[in-house]
Amino acid sequence: MKKFFLAGILMIADQVFKFLAMKDLLPTSGGVFRYVCNPFLSWGIFLPEALFWILWLLAFGALLVLLKRTSYDIFLLIAFSGAFSNFIDRTLYGCVIDYIKIGSFPIFNLADTCITLGIFLFIINYFKNPSEKL
Repeated sequence: MKKFFLAGILMIADQVFKFLAMKDLLPTSGGVFRYVCNPFLSWGIFLPEALFWILWLLAFGALLVLLKRTSYDIFLLIAFSGAFSNFIDRTLYGCVIDYIKIGSFPIFNLADTCITLGIFLFIINYFKNPSEKL
């Protein structure tokens, strides 16, 4: 249950930051926070909308299947929280709200960080213990 609580907190935190970014309420000194409504994938990759939703549903489904089959579910729940938060944006706004700008790296958000970190930690831990069946 604590794992689901963590995933919920991460999703809520991302949505709060996105709300603050849209209302221009995040501090802009130092250039760390910047509001962008991103209709593309990460790094500005374009996919036709139908293809995007097909791939998104497949990835989301695979994530749900993996959640049931592995003991590394905390990492997948972290990734799930990010994916679901970005899903909320796409359905409400037609884009993903990005708000973190660090140097020349593309603008991203907490949800993107959760997805990347969750999948990365899942892969690392899975290869540390390859006997785990998926």
